[in-house]
Amino acid sequence: MILFQNSLADTNVRVKVATLKALTCFLTCFEEDEHVMKYKGMMGSVIDLVILVLQTDEEEGKASLSSLIELT
Repeated sequence: MILFQNSLADTNVRVKVATLKALTCFLTCFEEDEHVMKYKGMMGSVIDLVILVLQTDEEEGKASLSSLIELT
């Protein structure tokens, strides 16, 4: 979890987007909700990231939004 948190806090937007994609892949592998819910504290950062990326880079923003949709 710390790796994801640190990467989401990176100053490079592409690192953040790649982290979101990796987090999405990681969490969708779990079949039980209880494992996924351990990461619920990160969702505020994820939503903030999607908003930031949508405002700065349309293509990366679309990819981020797609990851968020898949995650939900």
